[in-house]
Amino acid sequence: MRPWLKAGDSLFIQSTGESELGAGDILLYWSPGESAEQDVLTCHRMVGRVPAGKGTGAKFLTKGDALSSIERFENGRQSEILGKVSAISRDGKTWPVPGRVGNLARLFGSLVAMPILKMAGR
Repeated sequence: MRPWLKAGDSLFIQSTGESELGAGDILLYWSPGESAEQDVLTCHRMVGRVPAGKGTGAKFLTKGDALSSIERFENGRQSEILGKVSAISRDGKTWPVPGRVGNLARLFGSLVAMPILKMAGR
């Protein structure tokens, strides 16, 4: 998530239901490894969602700001969403993510999500 997030930042995570998540939200999710030492916590921006199909749940599309690829996972299967970032603390200052930064993130996320969903044939 660099350059938006920096090493040493503290993140405040708000537990949220799947239906409350939207493009632009910064998600924290856990992906299990083969052992506990290989488990991974990931913080990426949600860029879209592919609706649930027959026998499957909704797929979440996420992307790190500095990455070129988009990750896709089914919540509760490949990874588990722990919540979304509600505030950031850096250098002794804390500011909420909603508001101007959150609105810009949502706008960016929705602009990216539209072509992705069209490519997926949705």
